[in-house]
Amino acid sequence: MDHVAGQLDPRRVVVSSFSYRAALLDDWDVLHVHWPENLVRHRRKTRAWVRTALLVALLCRVRFRGSGVVRTLHNVAPHEEGGLVERTVLTLLDRSVTCHVRLNEATHGRADTPMVTIPHGHYRAEMAGPSNGSHAAGRGLMFFGFLRPYKGIDALVSAFADVSDPEERLVIAGEPADEAMRTLVERAAASDPRLELHLGFLPDEELAELVASVALVVLPYKEIHNSGVVFAALSLARPVLVPENDVTAALRREVGPEWVHGFHHPLEADHLAQALAAAGSRDAGIRPDLGGRDWSAVAAQYTTVFEDCAGRAVQEDPR
Repeated sequence: MDHVAGQLDPRRVVVSSFSYRAALLDDWDVLHVHWPENLVRHRRKTRAWVRTALLVALLCRVRFRGSGVVRTLHNVAPHEEGGLVERTVLTLLDRSVTCHVRLNEATHGRADTPMVTIPHGHYRAEMAGPSNGSHAAGRGLMFFGFLRPYKGIDALVSAFADVSDPEERLVIAGEPADEAMRTLVERAAASDPRLELHLGFLPDEELAELVASVALVVLPYKEIHNSGVVFAALSLARPVLVPENDVTAALRREVGPEWVHGFHHPLEADHLAQALAAAGSRDAGIRPDLGGRDWSAVAAQYTTVFEDCAGRAVQEDPR
């Protein structure tokens, strides 16, 4: 999380970007892990095996040195399941964790590992939106973010096709995960002129302008636990339509019911129409309550976790 690193006090925490060379050779006290599957995965099988071997070596170093390991639990499980070897190595990593950080109260970790709750930060500074600062609703729907199969984009374009309003619009912005995903959205756009594509990486300024131009952001994920896209949308004062569960219900209570609309699968045109109607009737002069989600506050809580884990590492160093 670059936003956390940028807010840490360098007098208390010195940050080094991860590489296996640095992790295996440099002197450090705490290893911070976000998505552990990314430590071993690679599109080339030989590189994946090399990464797996390097992670095993790193875990041996962690065990020998008694180093602290902090893992932020973004998801309950990886979105795409790995093979037996990957699952085994990641289980070993999880057993090395000194402290789990969860982003919401619904996340559960290992019973024998300390758990700290630190909320996801907002993006109001990074995504300031249009220069006029208006929070008035735009027109239409939008999905943005990395286009991956688990995000239910196929269900979204199917439901939108059943929306009868010829003046409605659906904006899809982001980098397709593979050619199959690219083909899916391009074919949908070819058959429905109301669908607007912005495929590829978008700078924050351009993305903010697009989000500000719509009335509602839709996240049709098959399952949702934590999502930076939600907080990007809310930071720009755009309501979201998300799958209904304990996590999204808790977020609704936190930020206000006009900002978080829920649906139960399968996603249908009526869900889109109802959420759009609600978004259009909201007070354009208000913003969601994101108090306590400033990155400076988030970083201060991480600092406490890092210092605690580093202190334990010094006390338990077997050398």
